[in-house]
Parts: sequence; C-alpha cells; structure tokens
Amino acid sequence: MAVFGQKSRNACGVLKNSCRLLFQIWNDAQNCGGSIRALNANIEEIVEANGRAGFFGYVRSLVEAIQKNPSAIAQSKSDLSSYDRVVIGTPVWAWSVSSPVRAYLMANKEHLPEVAFFCTLGGKGSESVFGQMQSLAGKAPLAVYAVTAGEVTSARYGAGLAAFAKALEPSVSSA
Repeated sequence: MAVFGQKSRNACGVLKNSCRLLFQIWNDAQNCGGSIRALNANIEEIVEANGRAGFFGYVRSLVEAIQKNPSAIAQSKSDLSSYDRVVIGTPVWAWSVSSPVRAYLMANKEHLPEVAFFCTLGGKGSESVFGQMQSLAGKAPLAVYAVTAGEVTSARYGAGLAAFAKALEPSVSSA
C-alpha cells in the first residue's frame, strides 16, 4: 500500500500534494507494479489463496479470464475508509481483468473511495479492462494508465507515469 500524507516525499517528485493514497495490485512478478514502483510507493498486493505456477496455473488463469470468474483472495489488510483514493492495478488476461483483481473489486465495491486504474499488457486490451474495472468498482476512475511489458522492461514509461501521477494529485479545491 502507498500512503502519501502531508507533504509527500517522493524521489521522482511526481506526487506533490497531500493525499492519502493506496495502491492495490496483484502479482508484482508479472510487472504489474513495475512502473508504479518508480513513484517510490509502498504497495499492498492482493493475496490469492491458490498459486498459478506452471501449465495448469496458466490454463486456470485463461479460463477464469474468459469466463470472468473471480478467484479466492485474502481480505485486504487496509482500511479503505482511511484513504482518499485507491489505485488498483492488474495484468491484462485475454482482454480481461485478472481474476484476483476482479475478486478484490467485487469484495470492496461498497467501500472504495475515489479510484484510479492501471494495467500492464502485452499490447492490447486496456480499454476493455478499464471498462470492466469501472463496472466492477461501480464508479468512474479519476485516471487510467496502461503500460506495456516492453515499456516496463525498457523503462520507457516516464511520461505516461508522470501524467498518471499528476492526475492522482488532489485538486487545489480539495487539498
């Protein structure tokens, strides 16, 4: 989880204003949080009950994505009422939200404050995923950010990340 309180300290200098902000992601091993880590934010990962290693884990992921099924996840350790905004990230699976993030959004829909979404993907599917996330969250996001695996591995995400972070800053009227 990432909490930015009074006078947020950030080496990138991207998030400057006061805002209580939580990042919720699933499976950082898939680079879901790779570009977000450039914000020097602490991130709370969505914890799944079962692993996804190997061929059968891949097949299970694909089937759940196509059928739009949630998976079993552990309850978040964060009190969502303590945050101004929650940023939720997912890898794109077959033009769909990953099943652990689907489960998170379904379980927390009623408690989410303002939201923003980001996703990592091989190349296509972000618009579909952001639409699904908006429907599952029951609210429109303040901002969205899609980053390809190639952008993450080559560190070419700077401008997109800066624009996303700027959109997450509180407005002057709400600061």
